[in-house]
Amino acid sequence: MYLHYLRQRIPSILQRTKVNKVGSGTGFKANHRVCLGRNVSCKVVDEYPLTKTEALSYVEDVLGISDCQKLLAEDPLSFVNLLTVQTKARIPFTNIVLFTREGVYHPNTDETKELMLSRQGGNCWIFNIFTEAVLRRLGLQTYLAPSSYFRFGGARMIARSAIIIKDLVQPGTLHLVDPGTSMPMFNAVPLDIKESSPAHVECGFRFKYFKAGIGVIQVCRMTSLAELGNLRSPVSFHFSDGHFWSVIFTYNINESRSPSYFAQVSKNVRADPAGQFIHNELQLVGFPGGEMVNINSEKGIITDKSGNTTCIPITNSDTLVELVKKFFPCVSIAALNSSLEYFRKSPK
Repeated sequence: MYLHYLRQRIPSILQRTKVNKVGSGTGFKANHRVCLGRNVSCKVVDEYPLTKTEALSYVEDVLGISDCQKLLAEDPLSFVNLLTVQTKARIPFTNIVLFTREGVYHPNTDETKELMLSRQGGNCWIFNIFTEAVLRRLGLQTYLAPSSYFRFGGARMIARSAIIIKDLVQPGTLHLVDPGTSMPMFNAVPLDIKESSPAHVECGFRFKYFKAGIGVIQVCRMTSLAELGNLRSPVSFHFSDGHFWSVIFTYNINESRSPSYFAQVSKNVRADPAGQFIHNELQLVGFPGGEMVNINSEKGIITDKSGNTTCIPITNSDTLVELVKKFFPCVSIAALNSSLEYFRKSPK
């Protein structure tokens, strides 16, 4: 019925879009361990160099969560949500740690740990393999699942990672956690989704989670018909509650993969022409104080909790440095300047 509606009302859009298309991203054909989520016991490859003492120190000293073990014991869901909020508030999602004046940088797991402990941040791989290890060291049953990113209006999907937590609320439950993204995704999401979740609204960003197949969940943002009509390349979307919801992330929640797998995927992405947008422009995104701060080489955009935005033009390097110091005082200015040299030479 819905497809009939589309064919009658918006044929030009239908020709360029894919309704409810399920994708698994690039680079997902390598050997991996399959995990059937809640149905079986998943043996996780534990290879991240993090001790329980280091995990506790990170949560209490870096994220500022006191009495974390007590909170975890009394209310695991609230603990995970608070950890996600504090992670996104205190550590920036950024690419500056991956691109230097010497070229593309591929940190190993020890180096990714230092990037998180020193609040330098990184991409989804750095955030999520570290956070998954922290949660596991604190006693939660977790695993890393493959995910993919369809850049809105972009050419195709880019591989990434996400965290699945088993038995968080009660035996048999699954929750999705994804701190390694520029989106305002602050809460652990229950994965017993029949068709779609209620709408989430954070910093003016409205999004929903959809079940797109067995073991496949997609997070989608509400998109206007005009936006869909202006796209030059295909985009997957759902129609729900009278609105279009374009797919951003696809999660394969019944699969488990190791940190070393995602390390290789991350290298592939940085070499992939489809991911050119990742390495031709500076990106710094975080949520200090609950508002969204998005800085690139041309402007800083601050979006408050209600969705009101303020744009700050960046006219020179000094303006950029001062803006970064204001909102992300933890970021190394030496690393910032090094990455700027890389981006100035990068093809646009």
